Amino acid sequence: MRPEPSTMGVILAALTTFFASRKVKRLVPA
Repeated sequence: MRPEPSTMGVILAALTTFFASRKVKRLVPA
């Protein structure tokens, strides 16, 4: 019961980028 590494990597990368961008926008108001 293990998801494909490629799919998991893409999902993790997307989530990391999404949350990182939100944190940056929250800390540094444009």
